Amino acid sequence: MARLKKLSSTAIEKAKGRLANLQAISETLDLGNGLTVAAFDQEIKDAEKAQQDYNNKLAEADGLMEEFEDTEKELNAKTERMLDAVSSKFGKDSDEYETAGGTKKSDRKRPVRKATAKSGKTV
Repeated sequence: MARLKKLSSTAIEKAKGRLANLQAISETLDLGNGLTVAAFDQEIKDAEKAQQDYNNKLAEADGLMEEFEDTEKELNAKTERMLDAVSSKFGKDSDEYETAGGTKKSDRKRPVRKATAKSGKTV
């Protein structure tokens, strides 16, 4: 199950539009208190880099998840094989089989069939 990548950010898109409008006023616009076009442009680039890093980490995590799921499948198969090996060596009704995690054959419930009521009456 792949994680959804953050393909676009409304905040970044909005900031890019605002930057274009501010650059139309002046390429070197300085509004005071550190609010400059150059600083704003750099913050947008930083946000885009953070988004790219985030997407790269998601892709890496997806790869690790697939690797882990494959390892789990192999482990489940080995677990089943181990129990099967115990049953073939000691039998399915042995204490060793039960100790290994199996249910003894003699401990299993037998299915009970329900008797159907047959009525001989005809109306």
